[in-house]
Amino acid sequence: MIRKIVIVTCIFSFLQAMPPPIPSLYLDDAYKAYRSHHYKEAFVLYHQAVEAIEYSNSQRDNFRALYNLAYLYDKGRGVKKDRVKAALYYYQAYIIFKDNVYENKKICQDPFLPYYQQILKRLYIFEENYIYNSKAEYLKRVCRKK
Repeated sequence: MIRKIVIVTCIFSFLQAMPPPIPSLYLDDAYKAYRSHHYKEAFVLYHQAVEAIEYSNSQRDNFRALYNLAYLYDKGRGVKKDRVKAALYYYQAYIIFKDNVYENKKICQDPFLPYYQQILKRLYIFEENYIYNSKAEYLKRVCRKK
């Protein structure tokens, strides 16, 4: 009996000492669930990825998690449509990406640029703030020339 208690205690201690999960662990499964039209499951996985953001160093994974969760709220897939939460998550993704946009010389080749442009569009619609629209127009002009 004591042996079992010691083993269970050791296992519990080990599990508590493990580092928290990172968003990339959820993103692939969430994407698969979304592609197979299991929107509720995708929502739960993207939400878990967003919760794991504080432990992640990957800006790309953080951006993907926030964008996809915002998209689900925006379109009402797997969750009740909520424009306020969608705008909140779009804005958080915008903050992550905008810091790198104007420093990166190869921004036009960035695979996440179309998602960033979509975020700018949605934030412009939600907030009616012309700053987002002007940034989107600037990126169109810069990337069209190249």
